[in-house]
This record gives sequence, C-alpha cells and structure tokens, in this order.
Amino acid sequence: MASQSATGSSQAPNVVQVLQHNRSQRVWQHWDLVEMSDGSHKARCKYCGALLGAASNSTLDKHITKKFCPVLKNAPESDQADMGGGGEIFHYSVDMVQDRMAKFVIQNCLPFNHFDNPQLTALIRETLQPRYTHVSRMTLRRYCLKLWGVCKKDLIVFFQNLQTGVNLTTDVWSAPHGCIESYLCVTAHWVDPDSWQMMKRTIAFDLFPIPHSGDDLFELLDNVIQTYGLQNKIFSMAFDNASNNTNAVDKLMLPSVFTCAAALNPFYNITGVECLIQEIFDNLDIHMDNPNHATEAKAKFNHDFQRLFDVYHLRYGPTTVTPFSQSEASSSKPMKDPKKNFLNVVRESVAKKQKGAAPSSELGRYSGTDYTSTMSADDIESFDILAWWKGREMEFPVLSAMARDLLSSQASTVASESAFSTSGRVISLRRTRLSPEAVEMCICLKDHLDAIDRKQHLTSLEDDIEPEAKIHDEEVEEGLSTGISDEELKEDERRRGKK
Repeated sequence: MASQSATGSSQAPNVVQVLQHNRSQRVWQHWDLVEMSDGSHKARCKYCGALLGAASNSTLDKHITKKFCPVLKNAPESDQADMGGGGEIFHYSVDMVQDRMAKFVIQNCLPFNHFDNPQLTALIRETLQPRYTHVSRMTLRRYCLKLWGVCKKDLIVFFQNLQTGVNLTTDVWSAPHGCIESYLCVTAHWVDPDSWQMMKRTIAFDLFPIPHSGDDLFELLDNVIQTYGLQNKIFSMAFDNASNNTNAVDKLMLPSVFTCAAALNPFYNITGVECLIQEIFDNLDIHMDNPNHATEAKAKFNHDFQRLFDVYHLRYGPTTVTPFSQSEASSSKPMKDPKKNFLNVVRESVAKKQKGAAPSSELGRYSGTDYTSTMSADDIESFDILAWWKGREMEFPVLSAMARDLLSSQASTVASESAFSTSGRVISLRRTRLSPEAVEMCICLKDHLDAIDRKQHLTSLEDDIEPEAKIHDEEVEEGLSTGISDEELKEDERRRGKK
C-alpha cells in the first residue's frame, strides 16, 4: 500500500521520521504521522504498519473500526478487539465477565442464579456482545469462592506484616424463618500506620452450633486467630456480656479490660474534671461508699499506664531524647467563640496543676503540656484525635504508637453491629439456602470488596430482612428458590479436604 515516488522510481520511499502533531486523538491514537523520504506525509498504522494518506480521518478510522487492519482482523476470537466508545481498543474477555459478574452479585447481595435468564442472555448477545456466553450459577459460585480464597490469603499476609495492634469484635447472627442455624461474625479493627485511618475487615463468619457454649466459642475464635496469625497482635476483644464469653476469654488467656472501662467512667475517674462536677456532687448529695476510691483508682491507673508506656518504649522509643520547646505548645491564641467557656474552665484547672519547667521525658512532656491553650472552640468541635496523634509521631514516638493501638480498641460490640442489617444481626433468607462455606464467603468477600471501593460506611453486610422475606416467600411458593445442590455439597467437601 506504500505510495510510489513522484519521479517514477521503482524504489518506494522510506519513512524518515515520526512527526509531532495535534490531530484528532480519537482517530490518531492508532496512527503515527510520518515523513517519507520523498518529502510527503503519511499515516502509519501502529498495528500492521500500513501507510495511508494522512489527509482523510474517515479513511483512517475505517481501517480500524471496519477491521481492514489485518492484525485486528486476525485477532483470536476470545480476545478479538473492538472499538470502545472513546475510540480505544476493547478486548472482550470471558474471565473479565466472570469477575465483574461475581463482584456485582456479592456486593449487591444477589443470588448466584441472578444471570440465569435466557432473555438476559439474548439481550446481551443481540445488542451488546455477540460472543457472550451464559455464566452458570455453579460457575459463578465457584469463581466467588476462588476469589475469596485469594482475598483471604492477602489478608493473612497483610496481618503478618502489620506492626500495630488488632482489635476484634464478635457477634452472633441468627437465621430467620424458623431456621435453627446461627453464625459467629468476627471483625478486625485497627489503625492504618501510614494514613492513621480506622480500618476494619470481617474476617470470619462461622457456623456457631447450639448451645453457644464457652468451649465452642473458644474453638471458633482460636481457629480464627491461628488462621490469620494474630496470636501476638490481639490488643482487645469485645464481647456481649454473657457467661460463655467469660469462659472463652479465660481459655484464650486475654487480659481483662474492665479496669480500663472503670477508669474511663467519669463517676469514678474525676481527676481533671473536678471543677465541672463538684457542684453536681454538692447539689445531689452524692456520697460514694469508699471516699478514697478516686485516689486509689488514679494511683492504679497511673501505675498501669507507666508499665504500658515502658513496654512500648522498648519497641518504639528513640535512643536519644528529642528536644522539645514548651513554647511551641503553650502559645495561645484568642478564642473565636467567647460564649463557649468550657475551654476556659479546663485551662484554669490544668494551669493549677502545671509545675515549673517542662520535664525532659516523653511522657512528662506530654502530661505537663496544656495543648488546649492553642485550640479554639471550633477546633474542639472538629477535633480529630487520630489526625492529632499522626501529626506528633516525631515528637512522641512512643505515646503515638500507644495511642494508635488504644484508640482502635472497640468500646463495645456496637461498633460491628452498626454495619449489620437494619433489622438486627440476622442473615438474609437467601443465605440460609447456602452451605456454611458459601455464607462465609458472601459476607466476608462483600465486606472486603466494599473496603476496596471505600464504601463500607454506605452499605450493610446484609439487606433489610422485611422486603426480602416477602420475595423469598413468593419464590418458595412458585418453586423458584433453589437449595443446596449435591454438586455444591461435594464442592464444599472437596475444598474442606484441601485445608
């Protein structure tokens, strides 16, 4: 297709150089504008090397879109190229279809047979992609299990390399419509060491047999901890207040954090807020059984906190103390809202307790500095405690590491319940038709994919039970609801045998 030279020479002109241009990107992304040895300009196809006249964009466009290009025309059928809406080359991939369908089903809590509709298959083939082949229920289910297996391995490696504490919350999910099954949901919480953002993943959703004994709870939790390599990373674990939970904690040999909860109770831990509640004590005539309880609690808390600080100092503490200027943290600025006098009250209380020069130790510098003096009322309202500590990692390397772990500890199981169904901790009716392995995959994989898309806070692990209950009843009556097939049971047994 190369043009002949104007002189009539039998030798075709050669490409001398590739030229820069600002022609239509949609068309020319597949072509190079080249200068020939005879001085003419040609368009050279990036795929087959054909040389065409550079004046007509329509001719160049047809070469690509009408498959005149031999490279595109002879492309393998399974990976044949088409023009996308933006003019880019589109390659149809069966694997990509399965991947996107699987994620669509999981993230939208849909059944695996969602695409088992001949009319849908005909619609896609006749209007969108003639090479589309139906993705069966079992194929989709098998792919989702494989995808969760890959994601689970990635999580295991991630937790092995994680240098922060991990906090667990546990909840028991029940099943509706008279089903006796129940499941134990385990969620991991931690603060990302780089971004200092709170992170969470649902890492297990195991069948929890009745009765929910402490021994069974221990075995399930121990298996989860061993699987993800969290033996030396568990910082706290939140349970419902039940005797079987206490038994499981004893077997796991986890230290109780009830003392921390008592220290955070303002009724007992009044140090620092005496100026605010003294009048309440006087007006209500409140008398504690032990008048020295506050003093004793303060001494115990200070002792335990110092021990904890020493542990972190061995791991994160610097070999030398970094100088710190007290004036940097003490410089005050006027408050924007004089009506809010809470800060003034706190500052007066702190000022009475500050003594002399700032201590040289990290813990002493922190406890002896009034950081509220640099904050306005608006700053208090929008205060982000994690961002505050992130900005002081260099100043307080040990305390910031402590804060990162302590602040990720969940105060109660409400932290995980907030992501559950609006009707309570109840799995959807369609999930009860699945094997336990498939149920865990659906719940955990959805949470993992939502986290990747940064929309965990926008979705729940399961849909609302009421509208789905109506749909399920209609499916049962019409014979559309599908139970666990023998093939699925054999597949699950085969997967368990590989573990």
